[in-house]
Amino acid sequence: MEAAAPFRSAVQDERLAADRADEGLAAWNPPVERRFFQARLLSELISARTRAKLTQAEVAQRMGTTQSAIARLEGGHSRPSMRSVERYAAAIGHRAVVRLECV
Repeated sequence: MEAAAPFRSAVQDERLAADRADEGLAAWNPPVERRFFQARLLSELISARTRAKLTQAEVAQRMGTTQSAIARLEGGHSRPSMRSVERYAAAIGHRAVVRLECV
């Protein structure tokens, strides 16, 4: 599985935090936001696989990869690409959907 690039650079994070402060918005903590997003994504993946009554090995076989790769993905040891999430979703009979929310 390929390692994905960070969503934003540290400089971009600092600029966004400064902009939010200038606008009187609550402080934004990029590392915390990223960890929350990743934890939510991983929870969704594992829950969907469990509801589909599939093991990591079965998902791996359907994706053409190894069980250990699925364990790493579900364990949060790497930031999965959108392509990996789409392949995982298809392997468990789901589709990946991205939703943006107002902050």
